[in-house]
Amino acid sequence: MRLYNCDLAIDILCNLKEKDMYSIELAEELGSTKPTISNYLSYLKKTKLIERTRRDKRQFYSTTEKGEEYLETYQKLLKLEEVREQ
Repeated sequence: MRLYNCDLAIDILCNLKEKDMYSIELAEELGSTKPTISNYLSYLKKTKLIERTRRDKRQFYSTTEKGEEYLETYQKLLKLEEVREQ
């Protein structure tokens, strides 16, 4: 699967870093559809950036250590890009 909107994947990771969420909650928060979010969650889970746990008949997602490291690296690269543009 190819990600067509890297920003959406980053937004999902950022939200999950803050708190565990389920797919409908993420879709509402990010203004996207459940099928779109589900596709991204599936990809992020395959790449081990997030993990899934079942609670109260819902599947909740959260970032893994690898996912948090990925976000930190991404944020550092953004800061470097900002410095270059100055």
